Amino acid sequence: MHSVLNVKAGDRFGRLLILETTESGYSKNPSMSKCICDCGKRVEIRTIELWKKRSCGCMRNKVFYNKTHKKEWRAWQGMKARCFRKTNKRYPEWGGRGITVCDGIRYDVGYFIEILGVSPTPLHSVDRKDNDMHYSCGRCSHCVENNWDLNIHWATHIEQSQNRTIVKKYFYNVYYLCLIEICRRLDLPLKTIWARIDSGWSFDKAINTLIK
Repeated sequence: MHSVLNVKAGDRFGRLLILETTESGYSKNPSMSKCICDCGKRVEIRTIELWKKRSCGCMRNKVFYNKTHKKEWRAWQGMKARCFRKTNKRYPEWGGRGITVCDGIRYDVGYFIEILGVSPTPLHSVDRKDNDMHYSCGRCSHCVENNWDLNIHWATHIEQSQNRTIVKKYFYNVYYLCLIEICRRLDLPLKTIWARIDSGWSFDKAINTLIK
């Protein structure tokens, strides 16, 4: 179907893709177009207004957050680049091994900030609690469908390094175990063993060297 304005399904206006449009173009019964925005949101807009629309409103939101929350904006963009942009130098470590971003925070920077809050300090960056899982909010339909828990938070570089070291699996006593479990079994102080490994010690040296 198309309207008197010759707008039809498949036409694009900025970030808006037309899904369906009515035939009427009269003011008492204006033509309406159902659209989907590139951000994923579906909206219904008067067809005659499409010529001045370029998004569902998300572009205005992005401009607002880019100006008022620059730190959070850069973190949000960087997170998505690592997961979806194959030209990003860090893509192999994230998107290349299947790490993704849930739809809730991928398409809405405002929701991203709502979930995380503002960055506590300039030294904090976005991190995942479980290094093998996705950037997920635990609330959106995407997370509910996949049974994903909240797995995103602000962390310092040291905390992120510690998270990766602790979660990483090490071969011990015929099993691959995380550092937390190994230290529990050997009754070793986790902080000390982690600090040794983080400074470059081998795993065997870290757990077998006597702690003074």
